[in-house]
Amino acid sequence: MDKLRENEDKIIQSNNKLRSVNEELKTYDYAVAHDLKNPISVIRSYISLIEEENPEHFKAHKYLDRIKRSSDDAMQIIWELLDFSSSKQHMNGSELADLDQVTDNCVRMLESEMHVKNVLLNRQYNLAKLRISKFVLQQILSNLISNAIKYCPPERQPIIEISSYQTQNADYIEIKDNGAGIVKSKIAHIFDLHSRFHKQTLIAKGDGIGLFNVKNLVEKNGGNITVTSQENIGTQIKIEFIRHVEIEGHHENSTIS
Repeated sequence: MDKLRENEDKIIQSNNKLRSVNEELKTYDYAVAHDLKNPISVIRSYISLIEEENPEHFKAHKYLDRIKRSSDDAMQIIWELLDFSSSKQHMNGSELADLDQVTDNCVRMLESEMHVKNVLLNRQYNLAKLRISKFVLQQILSNLISNAIKYCPPERQPIIEISSYQTQNADYIEIKDNGAGIVKSKIAHIFDLHSRFHKQTLIAKGDGIGLFNVKNLVEKNGGNITVTSQENIGTQIKIEFIRHVEIEGHHENSTIS
């Protein structure tokens, strides 16, 4: 009986420690996001000064406009992250995200690398809206699209297909690419913390947290994520969510070239 009480006390202590660590991480995330606002605000201020001092320099204005849009996107992410850190609404399915709108935001954020690599992005949304935070869905899709671009062989035009559909019990998003693919033995590890792709089909330890974060966000929203891949053919990622949606049919293709 004493042993049982001792084990129960250890479990309670462990749970308390986990709660404490989790709160510290939330505070840290909030602090980092808050501190990032200042340097981005400085960047935007200098852009405005350069524009004022060079009103007729068309080419400079073209690039400055892109920098400004990128800084605006970064600032928007920071504001949403601050909101995310201080609110539970992102994890309770109270928001309805429009897949087209979220995808457009991702394309705008990744515009530069999509243009350089002449990415073809195809959409087929038979399910147009998901009951999930727009911010969370944008983090998921932007990470997956970015990876699909990054790990496509340089001699190949990246083709990314995003689709959504619904079955009787669940809602799905699928992202397919024609990239380098992943070694079969490594697939189980691609969502590990501090793992990243290396030399196309290998996975090596590094600083990457994108896919780990994707899996974490999917699972915290009641979903699960699976991967199938063939070397030199491509990768397919399937995300499944419990059914809390509104149905709208939609088909669209878009390209950046």
